[in-house]
Amino acid sequence: MTQKLADGDLDHMLVEFIIMTDQPFTIVEDE
Repeated sequence: MTQKLADGDLDHMLVEFIIMTDQPFTIVEDE
């Protein structure tokens, strides 16, 4: 349950960061 909440907060922070920096929304998964 805590993992889901953490992921939600992270997603929200990511969106806020992208809006603040005015960067194109791109998700790069390189693992």
